[in-house]
Amino acid sequence: MRIAEDLRRSGVPFVIIENAEHKVEKLKSSQLLYIDGDAEEEGSLEAAGISRARGLILTLPEDSVNVFVTLVAREINPELFILVRTNKHENRKKLIRAGVDKVISP
Repeated sequence: MRIAEDLRRSGVPFVIIENAEHKVEKLKSSQLLYIDGDAEEEGSLEAAGISRARGLILTLPEDSVNVFVTLVAREINPELFILVRTNKHENRKKLIRAGVDKVISP
């Protein structure tokens, strides 16, 4: 939610894709634009407007899922800027090879 708050304060339009029930409940009362869905599903990405998006931020818990979503998103929108958060520094090169533009590792 921190990233969403920063984007909102900056006036950057965005859509959140979330499927965790407890997080969706928070989103309902937040007045943030969201899709109750799975980012791994092409339909959820399309519903969020991935084909016309300028950027994608992935903070999924597994890097393998981040790679999968990156590959699908890149196929739909080759011009997309993709930023991924990883918790495993050793996966940075793999994410870049998959098409990620920037990797952050907190």
